[in-house]
Amino acid sequence: MPAEYREHDSRRLKLAYKSRPFQGQNPKDASALFFGRDANYSPDIEADTEFFDILMEYHNNGVEYWKSNKNDDHHPFLLDIYRNREKSDGYLYHRTFRNICLPKLLCAEQVSFVELISVPTTGKLDYKNKESTTKFNQLLLNSKEHLDDIEKSIIGHNNKLVFMTNEVVNSLLLMKNNFRLFTWINYNFIKADDMPCIYRDDASNIIVYKMLHLSSGFHRSKVEAQLPKIRNTVVDFLSNTK
Repeated sequence: MPAEYREHDSRRLKLAYKSRPFQGQNPKDASALFFGRDANYSPDIEADTEFFDILMEYHNNGVEYWKSNKNDDHHPFLLDIYRNREKSDGYLYHRTFRNICLPKLLCAEQVSFVELISVPTTGKLDYKNKESTTKFNQLLLNSKEHLDDIEKSIIGHNNKLVFMTNEVVNSLLLMKNNFRLFTWINYNFIKADDMPCIYRDDASNIIVYKMLHLSSGFHRSKVEAQLPKIRNTVVDFLSNTK
């Protein structure tokens, strides 16, 4: 039976997210933002102290982790010592992200991973389970201040390239209706297969694309086919805004 979806119990993880509610570069300083649903960890993530210490170092400075990693990997989930990685959605996401093959020298200081939820989570989010979705929506509504900051980090700056999945867009609709956040996104349903643009401000050079979820197993071939397009889009954008 899947574990209950909820906020993670780890005090150290919670403190890490309270201090830096993002991974990689600060979204205010980043030019390429990958917008996800939540940062989900196994409930016993602290059991392997060696790995967990590395994970905490990453959360403290994700840019330096990527820049100094000898394998050019951007996230500790890709380490061989991460024993739960094959069972982790986070591992699949970051393994797929690695396959985008973004050049480290160009991207390490410019890529930010931001989430809808302001706290780390654990367990399986099941959209068909009312209790699970209620818990997610509660955490989402509690993340108003966090999402307000994320919105300002996008709209309040120039040169922002943002990628969102259908799941993120659908969840942001709740924040739009309740708090008038992210009102500028095109919420009309458009399939993510061709990476459609759902917001564009040429004056500020802000572009938001819808993309397939990197962890998706349902249409894996479509996800893999989209990776080169993501790479070219990011590299072109960063190369032209340096």
